[in-house]
Amino acid sequence: MNCCFIGHRKLMVDNVLIEKLRSLVAYLIKIGVDNFIFGSNSEFDNLCYQIVSEFKTKYNIKLINYCCGKEIRLFDEVKKPVNLKNAGKYVYIERNKAMINDSSIVVLYYNERYEPSSKTKSGTAIAYKYAETACKTIFNLF
Repeated sequence: MNCCFIGHRKLMVDNVLIEKLRSLVAYLIKIGVDNFIFGSNSEFDNLCYQIVSEFKTKYNIKLINYCCGKEIRLFDEVKKPVNLKNAGKYVYIERNKAMINDSSIVVLYYNERYEPSSKTKSGTAIAYKYAETACKTIFNLF
């Protein structure tokens, strides 16, 4: 079973969030999630990668990257979704959709009041709405 992580570029990391995420990952592994899918470029994504990596030492799970640029972390597998080829400035939105399409469970850090630093819409907001429309199981850790 696959699970992906999508969240804002910036967030306030505290012990409560870390423990919520750690407990959720343990639960997901218990119910059969064995593939964890990551994008890039967000503090939430980095935190999730760190915590799932801790579980990898104990469980037979895979960390998979859906790449749309240069990645510096180590993964068991790297995929480059075909829909990214002509996505232009929407490459992250299309990458997130591919991650959601390939997952049963979507873990988000979505704050509807979050304002991205650029004048574009929040990619996390778009992903959240897309996951709802796709009837995915969603965990929002905000």
